[in-house]
Amino acid sequence: MNHDEPWVVSDPSYDADQLNPKLKFAYWEGHRDFAYDLLHFVRPARLVELGSQYGCSLFTFCQAVRDFKLNTEINAVDMWSGDIGAEMSGEEVYALVQKTAATYYPEVKLHLFQMRFDQALPDFADESIDILHIDGGHTFEDVERDFTTWLPKLKENGIVLFHDVYSPIDQGSCDHWEKTKKEYDCYFDFTHSCGLGVLFPKGRYWYDKLEAAGFFKYYKDLYFYRSKYKYTQARFDELKGLYEERYLAIEHQSKMIDERDARIAADEKLVVEKDAAIANQSKMIDERDARIAADEKLVAEKDAAIANQAKMIDERDARIAADEKLVAEKDAAIAEQTRLIDERDKSLADAHKIAEERLGIVQQQGNIIQTLQQQNAEYEAIIKRHWMSRLEFRKRYGEEK
Repeated sequence: MNHDEPWVVSDPSYDADQLNPKLKFAYWEGHRDFAYDLLHFVRPARLVELGSQYGCSLFTFCQAVRDFKLNTEINAVDMWSGDIGAEMSGEEVYALVQKTAATYYPEVKLHLFQMRFDQALPDFADESIDILHIDGGHTFEDVERDFTTWLPKLKENGIVLFHDVYSPIDQGSCDHWEKTKKEYDCYFDFTHSCGLGVLFPKGRYWYDKLEAAGFFKYYKDLYFYRSKYKYTQARFDELKGLYEERYLAIEHQSKMIDERDARIAADEKLVVEKDAAIANQSKMIDERDARIAADEKLVAEKDAAIANQAKMIDERDARIAADEKLVAEKDAAIAEQTRLIDERDKSLADAHKIAEERLGIVQQQGNIIQTLQQQNAEYEAIIKRHWMSRLEFRKRYGEEK
C-alpha cells in the first residue's frame, strides 16, 4: 500500500457474530471498526494477541485479513480455561472459537495457542511481530509482565494495543497505561468500550503515517460515535427480535389459553352431564337394590315353602314306600295279580319321578300329593278287592270240593 494515501474508514460486518451474537455486545466491540481499518492501513505480516476468550478482537482481525486479502499471520494465545461465572466452560468457548475460525476464516493463517503467555514465547523470534495486542490479566503486574516479556518480540516500528486502559472495573490496567504514556512519546487512546491504548514503543513510523493520513483529526469522535451507534442499533435489533419473539409467544399462548378455555368449558359441560348420569344411575341402582331385596325376601319365602312341601313329600314318600312294601307282600301272596301290581308299581315310580321334577312348583307338588293320596286309596281298594276275590274264590271252590 502507498502510505501517503488517507486513512480509509470502512463499514464492515463481522461474520463471527452469526455463530456468537454476543460478540456484538462484548467489551471490545467498540474498537472493532478501528482495528479493522488499522489492519487495512498497516497490512502487518504477523499479529499476536495475548488473551482472546470468545474472540471479539481475534475475529475482527480475521475479518480484515479475509476482506482485504492480506497476507497476515494471526496468532492467539489463551488458556481458554473459562471465566468465573461465565455461561460456558473454557473448553466450550475454545470449541466455539475453533468452529468460528473453520466456518468463516478457513483461508486466514490463524494459529491458536492454548497455553500460558510465557509458554508461547519460544514460538516467536525476537522482532518478528508487527502488531501485539495485550488483553490478558488486568492487574498492573499482569500487564507489566506481558508488555516487558513480549516487547523484544516486537519489530522495529511495531504497534502495541492495550485493552481496558479506561476500564471501570480493572484499575490495574488503567494505572499501567497512565505509567506507560509517560515513558513513550508516540501513543493515542480511546476511552470508550473500556478503553484501548495504542502505543508505538519502537519508532514513530506508523504514528507519523497516521498523522499524515489525517487520522488524528477525527479518530476519537468518529470511532466513538460509530461504536455507540452500532451498539445501540444491535441492542435495538436484539430488543426488536425479543419483542417479536415475545409477541408471537404471547399470541401463541393466547391461542393456547382460548383452546384450553374451550376445552375446560366442554369438560365442565361433560362433567355436569356425567354427574346427571351418575345421579340417574344411582337412582336406578337404589331401585334395583330395593327390587333385589324384595326378590330375595320372596325367594326366602319360596325356599321355606319348598322346604315345607319337601317335608310333606318325604312323608308321603315314606307312606308310599310302606304301601309299596304292603303291595309287594300282597303280590307275593296273590301270584295271579302280579302283572297288575307291577303296572301299579311302575305308575307309582313314574309318579315319584314326576313328584321329584316338580319340587320347585308348589301348586304342582300339592297336586302330586292329592294324586298320591287318591292312588293310595285305590291301592287299598284293590287290595281289599283282591282279598275279597280270594275269599270268594276259596269259598266257592272250597264248597265245591
